[in-house]
Amino acid sequence: MSRFFKTLKPYWKSVLLIIALLVLQAYADLSLPQYTSDIIDTGIQNGGVSHCMPQAVTKEEFELAKVFMTEDEVAIWEDSYREDGDVYRLDVTDEKKLDEYDDEFVTAFILNNQTSAVEESAFKQQIAAQSGQDPSQLENVPVEMLGQQMGIELSTFKKEIEDVDGNVVLADCVDMRPVFQMMLAQGRMTTDDIVSMRDTLQEKMESMGSSLILSMGISYAKNMDSAAGVDMDKLQTDYLWASGIKMVLMALLVAVITVCVGMLASRVAAGAGRDLRGSVYKKVMGFSSAEMDRFSTASLITRTTNDVQQIQMVIVLLLRMVLYAPVLGIGGVIKVWQTGAGMGWVIGLAVAAVAAGASAVMNLKEGEDKDNE
Repeated sequence: MSRFFKTLKPYWKSVLLIIALLVLQAYADLSLPQYTSDIIDTGIQNGGVSHCMPQAVTKEEFELAKVFMTEDEVAIWEDSYREDGDVYRLDVTDEKKLDEYDDEFVTAFILNNQTSAVEESAFKQQIAAQSGQDPSQLENVPVEMLGQQMGIELSTFKKEIEDVDGNVVLADCVDMRPVFQMMLAQGRMTTDDIVSMRDTLQEKMESMGSSLILSMGISYAKNMDSAAGVDMDKLQTDYLWASGIKMVLMALLVAVITVCVGMLASRVAAGAGRDLRGSVYKKVMGFSSAEMDRFSTASLITRTTNDVQQIQMVIVLLLRMVLYAPVLGIGGVIKVWQTGAGMGWVIGLAVAAVAAGASAVMNLKEGEDKDNE
């Protein structure tokens, strides 16, 4: 094996360039599944919305959304939006910050989304429970009248929701957040009650996947964007086009790198073959008569042609495929680790086992070669 690497030593610059290109190719190859996932999850399922923070919020919603926020979250919320006529528009474009806000605001946004559209029957049951009444007494009482009794403005609206069987139905819903807002103002509910609601939700969220939690938060953003007049169809189309173009460019990059690596590997192999043939020729020309008698002409021709050609093929395979395998394995472990799925150690262990096995085979082969010598 040491002789093999010695043969490649004059071409170390090309070998390093090939390794760099293989790293870039591995990054591109591993990015393609992520782009596919983004197109399906964000582009199709989430309508092109990639973050929980709404792009635009109505003035009424801007205040109601604070009901389930902590003091720190309220401060960030107010600093992140600028007033633009009848709506507030998001004034943050930094992706890193938006990712941080996804984690920070997702609990409040999910609670807002859940309580902003409560079925009328469920709403009346909660009001009856808080007032100590029999729910049947409120069945025929209009929601507007209940709002007047509490001193707030309430109304019903139609919204598509899933029933217990998973079917989408059109139901009468009520926004409960004005009720919570009124109760907080009157002291009938405290911030501790809000914290308790957040804690209960966070306990449930611990058993959910991060992508599902993000989708629940994005659902709130989509509703708010739509209510504020954002063109959701255009938003989705723009995202799909942008992701699709990135995916195509990444695929083209992989194709270009593959061609470049193949060309460089072939040049290195051809150069190494040329050097080996030159070395064999010089060695043969220096043979004495006795040494010449030990080798037939056919044997010498085979050594300088077919054997060298076999070495060239091994060099090409080594530079194009063998070197790419560990690079792709390490990149895969890093990608899995970044997803936070907790499976990085499994792939890392598998890659380490394969590497150890390959190393053992190579050492065994090298030992056999020494014994044969």
